[in-house]
Amino acid sequence: MFEPLPLPKLTDAIIFPPNMDYDYFRLRQHYPFPCGKIDFDPLACWWLSEFSLIAYEHPKFIHLAVDSILGMQTQIVNIDNFRCLIAYDEKRIICAFRGTQIKSISMLKDLSYGVLVKPISTSYYGMLHQGFFGSYERIWLEPEIGGREIVKRLQNEIPERELWFTGHSLGGAVAVLAALESNCPNPVYTFGCPKFCDQEFAQRIHIRHYRLINRDDIVVRFPPRFSKYIGKDIYQMDGVVYLITDEGIRQANIEDKTLVKYVYDIWKTNRKTIFKLFFWGIPSSAVRYLLRFRVMAFFAILTDAMQDLLFKYMVDHAPVLYAISSHNFLLQSNMPGGNPETRNKHHNKASYIAQR
Repeated sequence: MFEPLPLPKLTDAIIFPPNMDYDYFRLRQHYPFPCGKIDFDPLACWWLSEFSLIAYEHPKFIHLAVDSILGMQTQIVNIDNFRCLIAYDEKRIICAFRGTQIKSISMLKDLSYGVLVKPISTSYYGMLHQGFFGSYERIWLEPEIGGREIVKRLQNEIPERELWFTGHSLGGAVAVLAALESNCPNPVYTFGCPKFCDQEFAQRIHIRHYRLINRDDIVVRFPPRFSKYIGKDIYQMDGVVYLITDEGIRQANIEDKTLVKYVYDIWKTNRKTIFKLFFWGIPSSAVRYLLRFRVMAFFAILTDAMQDLLFKYMVDHAPVLYAISSHNFLLQSNMPGGNPETRNKHHNKASYIAQR
């Protein structure tokens, strides 16, 4: 049977998809797409993580892969560097929203939606992140060419089709809003989804949202608790959180770190270097101290430490890690007795810790 997938080498390359060497939907024949699963389901989680990952690929690759591997048709909506992948057959429609495309030329406009942290009031539930709501309006609600119009036409053709929503990063926030607007009866699975609404909005969401978080993924804690607007804890984490760890996937609460906590992490992981910089070989005069560039050296070390820490948290946001973890958890869950102890688990755990 199938073996768990090994974790890839943790480099900048996996943070920025596409991942064209990934073996998409490899379990499809043994584990077909589920129907009518309302509670958290490892099978639905794996399928939707694959769609969230493949949404980053080149459109020609997506059409070819989804058609040849799954026998499903696809339509891809691209507006302002936002993307909605719509895959469908006679039984179901799957809408997968892509996250921020960092390597594209138009990335600055895409990123600008993420930094618009000022909340806006919506007409139905509460306050929403202005940038994420703008993304949702463009890719889903745009008249004639938006994802909603395509899905409506597909539903009119075959009303019995099941409707599913998923997405990674910014795409996860858009997926929840699109599912809410569509009154989707099936749960939404998101991967590395940031916070996008206030407490009132989160409490009134009537759809099931399963929020997958990979270890120390920093994006799920965005916006952090500082600045004029977000210092008042306006942004809340909606949905039911499922944390990905070395032991598998489990329901959990996560720590919502503040800016001070991130600074403390920099100090904690680099304190020996900073102590050595200040107290080793201090010259006898302030002039000699400055001439020996201790101050500049300190800022250089601090900058390197911040880059290393940012990579540590950003690498956990990689969509391919969500797909691999969901794949392995599905295999663990379907072993005899549902025992998650696989013979490769400890190897993967040690490999992951060593790379970090």
